[in-house]
Amino acid sequence: MEEEGLNQNYQLSQSLFKHSGATRAVALYKDKMLTGGIDKKVNLYQRKGENSLWEFVHEFKFFKDYIYSIAGMDDDRFVVGCKDGKVYVCGYHEKSEEFATMEGKFVSASSCLTFKATAVL
Repeated sequence: MEEEGLNQNYQLSQSLFKHSGATRAVALYKDKMLTGGIDKKVNLYQRKGENSLWEFVHEFKFFKDYIYSIAGMDDDRFVVGCKDGKVYVCGYHEKSEEFATMEGKFVSASSCLTFKATAVL
């Protein structure tokens, strides 16, 4: 059943194949997209214009376990929650290692991101 005024014709605009296993987390922050997977890696993509495709920029692979969640913090940093119980604060630049690592128990991806907001900022 088609609702009036809605276009039901969608097309896939782009596929990205940089992870060696399942992708568990995706985050958008301005012109950046981060993906995290069971391969213990976070991939950074960037758009050069509003209607352009995503371009692969860099792979971050210093995480100890697979990625639960990702969120952009600001123009310089993003936060990653991992299965190993750690929350990593990282920079977008290629030579980035984590700025800070926090340990603790969290039950879900959303609790990790709440933890980030109260503990890191």
